[in-house]
Amino acid sequence: MTLREYLDHKNWKPYSKKNDLAERLGISNQHVGDIARGIRRPSPELALRIEEATDNKVTMREMFEFYTESQDCLRTTQRQPNVRTSAEAG
Repeated sequence: MTLREYLDHKNWKPYSKKNDLAERLGISNQHVGDIARGIRRPSPELALRIEEATDNKVTMREMFEFYTESQDCLRTTQRQPNVRTSAEAG
């Protein structure tokens, strides 16, 4: 389960869940949200604390895999196609 899935789980109120998790971890709601969206990568220590705070529902491995996939996706969408004009080609 990703951190985003954990926070969005249908039986929980996402905002209060994020607030509670942020408070237990000693970090801001924004930081939790950035990790959940793959914008920021947690340190190994923070990833372990998240794993423990979520009762192992979100694992360190899943967080790092999700972050890597998110960053790969960002890089792909940010690349500009290498288009050459006919003057450049000739």
